[in-house]
Amino acid sequence: NMATVNQIFTMVNDSAKQAMGVEAITVKDTGTLVSLGDQVLSSDTNKEKFYNALVDRIGRTVIAVREYTPKDRAIKRDEMEWGAVYQKISYKMKEATSNGSWVTEQQVDPFDVAIGTEAVQKLFSKIGTYTYEDSIPDYQLFTAFTSASAMGAFISGIYTNMDNALKLAEENLANLAADTYMAGALIKGKATQKRNLLKEYNTATSAGLTVESCLKNVDFLKYASREIKTVIDNMKQMSVLYNAEGMPRFTPDDKLVVEVLGQFASATDTYLQADTFHNELTQLPNYEKVVYWQGSGTSFAFEDVSKINIQNSELITAQNATGAIEQSGIIAFVHDYDAAASIIYRRRSHSIYNPRAERYNIFEKADKGYAVDLSENGVVFYIAAE
Repeated sequence: NMATVNQIFTMVNDSAKQAMGVEAITVKDTGTLVSLGDQVLSSDTNKEKFYNALVDRIGRTVIAVREYTPKDRAIKRDEMEWGAVYQKISYKMKEATSNGSWVTEQQVDPFDVAIGTEAVQKLFSKIGTYTYEDSIPDYQLFTAFTSASAMGAFISGIYTNMDNALKLAEENLANLAADTYMAGALIKGKATQKRNLLKEYNTATSAGLTVESCLKNVDFLKYASREIKTVIDNMKQMSVLYNAEGMPRFTPDDKLVVEVLGQFASATDTYLQADTFHNELTQLPNYEKVVYWQGSGTSFAFEDVSKINIQNSELITAQNATGAIEQSGIIAFVHDYDAAASIIYRRRSHSIYNPRAERYNIFEKADKGYAVDLSENGVVFYIAAE
């Protein structure tokens, strides 16, 4: 419960001062809370002013509380990080040229240097505003002023409603950023970025495994684990093999994000109990288990939680004229920290009293944005019959 007694008094005091200039009244106990409530509820004008101030105060308190909430996915960014991602400049690698320094009879012209460093700038401007709206009957405000515990329950209800909506929006936005990069890798990426591990294994062994049976097959799980680990090691070396735009990239441990579908992680835990794969991954700075990539479906079935279904006009190619892809069986997404990012920020709260309906309408707004950079390293591992 977010609203402790001290927090209730602070919020009610601040809201009263902001709304009505009540500098002399400070809430210290239940009696003065009721007394202040009498003044707030004495007119519709007082109620409206106080409620607007209270919602604004709760909104600011929510943001302060959220600062102490650990990130549950590396894709989420704070405002300072977002500023760094918003404009990105990369440099293509120059090629070495011959030099006559060791040819004694040749003078090397110190000014004959070709300007050849190619800078690539990317601007990310997918910013929008989301709004969460609710309506609360004003009799709840009347009952809230009868005691500190009632006011606490009232404030906590507002807080929980708003915060849950914000957290769900954050989760969905982070999913969207990751899923869009995966769609880009599947449509525009190199073969090294889209690994159908089931097809690779069946081709190499003639095992004839299916999507269902491979998740219970020890040899396949060892193969899949080994291939994921190999890619993780390879991505630490400079290469152009793991991004769709031919940029020389490397991803050190502190910038490596390893996202594994929960059902695949459970399979490796169950059938590879003596294997070191799980321990090695969980020790990485940004290892995360993901329950689903885009949605749970109706029953958290593997077919649903392992699926993405994305359409994006920027992913149109000669081979894919729609920029759309649906792919199930994704078991892991290994990528650079800068490959995908999302943010919800500049949160603000508003409310308005409707005297005809005797209700308070709440409007919770925030700006949202996501960035996907296909020139950064990323590999999608999936299992599919074809």
